[in-house]
Amino acid sequence: MLVMHIGPHKTATTYIQHNFREAEDRLATKGWVYPALGAEGLPGHHDLAHNPQRYISGDGNQTEALRTLATQTREEGKNLVVSAEGFCRWGAPRINGFADVTKAEHLDLIYVIRDPLDVFFSYWSEEVKQGYSTSLAERFTENFQDPFSSRLLNPMVDLGKLKSFEKTRLHAVPFELLRARGIDIYEHICETVLGLPDETAASSKAKNISFPVELTEFLRLMTLIEGEGVRRLPNGSDLRLRFMRQSTAGERNELVDLVRTAGADARREIRFPQGLFLKRRLARLVAKGLEENWTIKPTEDQLFKHDEEKTYIHYSACRLTQIPSILEAAQTILDRLKA
Repeated sequence: MLVMHIGPHKTATTYIQHNFREAEDRLATKGWVYPALGAEGLPGHHDLAHNPQRYISGDGNQTEALRTLATQTREEGKNLVVSAEGFCRWGAPRINGFADVTKAEHLDLIYVIRDPLDVFFSYWSEEVKQGYSTSLAERFTENFQDPFSSRLLNPMVDLGKLKSFEKTRLHAVPFELLRARGIDIYEHICETVLGLPDETAASSKAKNISFPVELTEFLRLMTLIEGEGVRRLPNGSDLRLRFMRQSTAGERNELVDLVRTAGADARREIRFPQGLFLKRRLARLVAKGLEENWTIKPTEDQLFKHDEEKTYIHYSACRLTQIPSILEAAQTILDRLKA
């Protein structure tokens, strides 16, 4: 059996991968291999997901290593499980190529379904960390022009294709329903997909570090200054990584306070009312489209928290640049990072 946890982004993927890696030895005794191959020292198999040609195309070292791993796993009577958000962007050739290299008769795909508005906001925040300078309002505009064609807002854009691939079985995990019932998502996946009802999550709850929106917007301001307005810095997340290494938690908290107080006039809100029609229609599409694929079958009302009004805070970068104390702080830090 070959299982791929394919994300998507911002659906507890880091937490799930951390638990798989922490339980690597224990899982092996239960018949499951969570390999180091394709992970490059990380909890998830991001190198495999982002560089599939190294592993499923040609006769390179990684391709041979994957074949050897799959053969050894089968000979030991064990199963293989891998995890990376990037897998959800694979097309049919890569999915089927992976199955061919590993000689898997079936691929079981795990995909977590979460409120698309929450996913969207978290995804935008992550984009800023990766060197993008686009504002939240711009990203909303780009995707809400045709929300049902947006991969970020409509899970069925990807899932409709994944369901039709050869050799695949899809397991849809309802994020909000698990949270409402107090069910650990890692333990749920182990029980319903891997057949391990006694597997428990690690005591340390690893997850991606979330920035307050004020710190996200301060980083975006530095990105705009550094890149002179380009959509993305050529070196991606390098600015954020240098910023995190060369600043203390106390300094970052001071920046949050600075943006929140001095930048109050730049504060903006995007509000979505209770019972939003878009979310109801998306929930209807997802519930129907995945009717036979749920690990726990939700109702439409249990999918995307229709009874909640949602408000997302962001800041106008144009206005922030007109506030001397904020602009000076951003330039001072950029100069320090270059020193």
